[in-house]
Amino acid sequence: MKIWLQLLPLLILLTGCASPRGSYQGEHLVIPFVDALQQWQLFQKADDSFRSNMWQKPGERWADTYAVSIYYKQFHNLELKRQEMDAPGKQHCQTFESNVLAHPKQGEMQSLFWRTQCKLENKVVAEMLHLMIQGQESYYQIQKIWKFDVDDSEFTLWQARFEDTFVCHQGPQESTCPSLDD
Repeated sequence: MKIWLQLLPLLILLTGCASPRGSYQGEHLVIPFVDALQQWQLFQKADDSFRSNMWQKPGERWADTYAVSIYYKQFHNLELKRQEMDAPGKQHCQTFESNVLAHPKQGEMQSLFWRTQCKLENKVVAEMLHLMIQGQESYYQIQKIWKFDVDDSEFTLWQARFEDTFVCHQGPQESTCPSLDD
């Protein structure tokens, strides 16, 4: 018994050294501008199959929102998913535009980045930015929603934010993720 008490500190030390340190191993959604949302109200929902975060701009209720959903171990045809997501706009808007945008950080993962605009009586009533990324472990869906005609500078700011958003992989030996010091 006395020998076990003497070996216990050494065993704890060795167990601690053998335990993984640092961040989660696997895919990470990188959203560099998330600090800009600190003043926004956050709503969260999650279960074993997904996690959804939706930020509401103060004073705008649901008219100005940003949403991120991660669907674990789900895989989608992004073009079919886009058609599915565009369908309500096509059905309810007098004029509906859906235009694909280039995403500079696409990397090896499939992604689809596009802008939609809904008009009723020649007035813009909604604009959205959409980014879908099909990772190896999960499906990621990011949206910025304005239920009004957004000015060009605000749209350009959010488009740049989406262009800086990407999925990386943190492995035990290799990583495509930026270091925490960046």
